[in-house]
Amino acid sequence: MSLRNYNTCSQIISGITSISITRIRHLQEVLENDRYADLITRMKSTILPLDNYKFYRALNHDFPCIPALGTSLSRRWLICLTQSC
Repeated sequence: MSLRNYNTCSQIISGITSISITRIRHLQEVLENDRYADLITRMKSTILPLDNYKFYRALNHDFPCIPALGTSLSRRWLICLTQSC
């Protein structure tokens, strides 16, 4: 998170919370370790889709930053629709 690579953060959370990955018991035991559990909790709270990604949008997106691609593209698409591009 200190690198502000939000795109990779969202991809990691998406991957480890997918159904096929959650069925792997050994991986879940590793992820429940205190060392990783705190990191995963912080990552999930950053990319939480509640209120149209309210917490993600409140973060500092100054350079250098890799924004979450899906969120950035959907925002640009909505702007384009409202301005009749």
